[in-house]
Amino acid sequence: MSFQVSIAVSNKKDPQQAIEEVFKKTSKEISEPQLALMFGSIFYDNEKLVEALSQKIDKSIIVGCSSFYEISNAGVTSGSVVLALLSGSSINIKTTGLEGTIHESGDFQKMVDNVSKSLNPVDSLIRRIGLFFRGAGDGSEDFETKQFQKLLSPIVMFGGRGTGNYNLPLTHEDYFLGSQYSNGSANVQNKSLSVFEYNTKQIQASFGFSHGWTRVGRPVTITKAIDSEVFEVDGVSIFDYYKKYLGQAHNSNFFSKLIQRYGFRLVSDEEDYEHSLVKIPVYVHFDKGSVVFFPKANLENKRVEMVQASKDDLLAGARCAAKSCLKALDGKTPDFMIMISCCVRTDILLSNIDHEVKAIQEVFEEEFPIIGYYAGGELGPLHSDVDVILQEECASGGSYNHATSVVLLAFRAKDREVVEVSYPTEKACYGCIEDENQNLKELIKKYEDNFDTTVSILNNISRENYLNIDEIEEQNTLLEQKNETLNIANIKNNKLQELVRRYTPHSIWKTANKLVDLGKEDFQEEKLQYCFLFLDVKGFTAYSEKNSPEEVVRALNEIFTPSTEVIYQNHGDIDKFIGDCIFAFFPNAENAIHAAIQIHEIMDGIKDSPFQIRMGVHEGNAVRANVGSSLRKEYTFIGDSVNLAQRLEAACDPGYILMSEGVYRQNDTKFSEVRSKTIRVKGKQKEILVYQCKN
Repeated sequence: MSFQVSIAVSNKKDPQQAIEEVFKKTSKEISEPQLALMFGSIFYDNEKLVEALSQKIDKSIIVGCSSFYEISNAGVTSGSVVLALLSGSSINIKTTGLEGTIHESGDFQKMVDNVSKSLNPVDSLIRRIGLFFRGAGDGSEDFETKQFQKLLSPIVMFGGRGTGNYNLPLTHEDYFLGSQYSNGSANVQNKSLSVFEYNTKQIQASFGFSHGWTRVGRPVTITKAIDSEVFEVDGVSIFDYYKKYLGQAHNSNFFSKLIQRYGFRLVSDEEDYEHSLVKIPVYVHFDKGSVVFFPKANLENKRVEMVQASKDDLLAGARCAAKSCLKALDGKTPDFMIMISCCVRTDILLSNIDHEVKAIQEVFEEEFPIIGYYAGGELGPLHSDVDVILQEECASGGSYNHATSVVLLAFRAKDREVVEVSYPTEKACYGCIEDENQNLKELIKKYEDNFDTTVSILNNISRENYLNIDEIEEQNTLLEQKNETLNIANIKNNKLQELVRRYTPHSIWKTANKLVDLGKEDFQEEKLQYCFLFLDVKGFTAYSEKNSPEEVVRALNEIFTPSTEVIYQNHGDIDKFIGDCIFAFFPNAENAIHAAIQIHEIMDGIKDSPFQIRMGVHEGNAVRANVGSSLRKEYTFIGDSVNLAQRLEAACDPGYILMSEGVYRQNDTKFSEVRSKTIRVKGKQKEILVYQCKN
C-alpha cells in the first residue's frame, strides 16, 4: 500500500511558466498521479493554467478552481498557483465533471453514473469523501449536496465555490464569477466531483469546521422572509432591527456598510455554538425594505442571533476547527490537509491573513502538507468524525453549504511506512517591487474602508448612547445587581454539582451533562462490553459487631479511598458501593487486572488490618439501562456477565483474584501463584474454568 502527496506553489506571472514550475517540483515525487488538485489566482487566465497542465498529465484528473488567495505550507499567497499531486494504492480516487447546471436531472445522473461504475462495492469498512467544486449558484446547492449523499452513500461532501474578483464592488457582475476546472477546461459553469474511496483499516479521515463569529444580539425570530430575503425580525422591519443595535443612520449608505459585517447565526438545539450555520448579508434592497442573506435558505420563522467577527475571533475559530479535526484523528498529525476558508474572512484578517493558516498548523505537533484557497462559499460537515457525520439519526449530520467559515479535510495513513510527502517551506517572493507595492496599496485601501465603516457605526452608537445615558446607567445598576445574584446562585450551584458528582459514577456524570445540553432527560439503554470487577471485604461483619459505627467507617475507607483512586487511574469507574463491596467496570481486562493487583498491594501496606479482600473479574456484554421509577432511578449494568463476576468474587478465597478463563488469557501479568480449577456457579448449567491468582 502507498500514500503519496506532493505540493508546490509558484507566483510567476505567465500561466505557462507558473505551471512549468509547480509541475516540475511535484512530478519529481509523483510521476503518475491519480489526482491533480489546483487553485489558481483569479488574476491569472485560468483557462491557460488548465491548458498548460493538461499538456503534462491526463486532463480528466485535474480539479480545483479559481481563488482569491491561495494556501500552502508556504502560507497565504496572492497572484499565485498551488498544485497538489496525489497518488497511492491506499485511496481509490475517481473524478468526473460537467459543464452546465447540475440540478437538471440528466446532467446530475450522468455525473453520478460516471463515478459509480468505478467505485468498489460498499461494505462496513468502506468510506467515501466527495470533493466537489462549483460556481455561484441559484440556490440548488443544498439539493446537489443531498443528492450526492443519497446516491453515493456512504459519502461525506466537501469543497467550495470558485472565487470571483472580490476587489470589485459587490454589485459588479464579475464579483461572484469564478471558474472551476473540469475535463481540461476552466469555466464559470463547470462542476467537478472527485470521490476519495478508502478502507478504514488503512486510512483515517477527519474534518474541521468553525466560523468564529461572536454573538452581539439576543435570539429573535425572522417573521417575514421570502427564502433568504428578510423583511422583518420579531415583527419589526429588518432596517429598524439593525438600527436598534447600530444606531440611527442619517442616510441609506450606512446600511450598505452592513454587508458581510453583521450576520445571523441559526439557533438550533442540536448544535453547539461553534458548530452552527451562519448567514451573512450580501444585498440591501432599500426600495423593497429587505436584506438578502447567503448561503440561500428559507429563513422565515427561523430563530437567529446577530453575530459579528473580529480578527481574534476568526483565528480562535480556525484553531477550534483544527482541534476538532485533530481529535477525530486520535490526536495524530495528518499526512495531507485541504483547507477552504471564506473570502469574507480576508477583509477582516487583512495583513494578518497568514495567521489563520499558522493558527491551524500550530494545533498539530508536526508539519504536514496543506493546500487550499479562499473561496466564495464552503462545503463541509459540522462534525469531525466521519461515522458521526454518516449517522442517519444525527440531526446535524451530512454536509452543508457555508459562508464566512473555515472547513478542513484531513487524511492519515495508518501504516507510516507507506507515506511519502513533499511541500514548499518558504513563501514565494513578489515578482517585482511594483507587485508588492500594489498589494500594499490594496491592503491600505481595505484598512481605510474598514476603519471608515467602524467609525461610522461607532458614531451612530455614540449618538444613541448620549441620548439614552441615564437609561443605560440605570440598566447597568440593575445588571450589576442581577449579576451579583447570579454569582451567588452559581457558587451555590457549583457546590451542589460537586456534592452530587462525588456520589455519582463519573461516566454517568459526564453523560448527564451532555444530555442536559441536548435537552434530554433520560439515559439511553445501551448494550456494551466491559470488564467487571467485584471487590468484597472479608471480616467486615465481625468487625462491625465489635466496634462503633465511626470506627467501622474509618477502617472501611482506609481500603476504599485508595482503591477508588486506583480504579480511576486505570480508566475504570465505580458503578456503586454495596456495603463492604465495590462494583467497578473497566474498558478492558488489562486495566481491570492492573487495578486488582494494585489494590492487593494497598492491602499489603495496611498494618494490622482486621480485613482481607477478594475479587472476581469477568469480561463480557451487559445492558446499561434505567432501573426504577420516575421518582428515583439508577442507571446500572444488568446481565449475565455482571452476575458471573459477582459469583466469582463469592467463590474466591480471601487474598486472591478469581478471574474467568477469557480474562486470564488476555492478561500478560506473571503471577507468583496461579491455580486453575472448575467451579459451578448459580445460573450456569455447566462448570466453568477459572483461575485464582495472587502476587
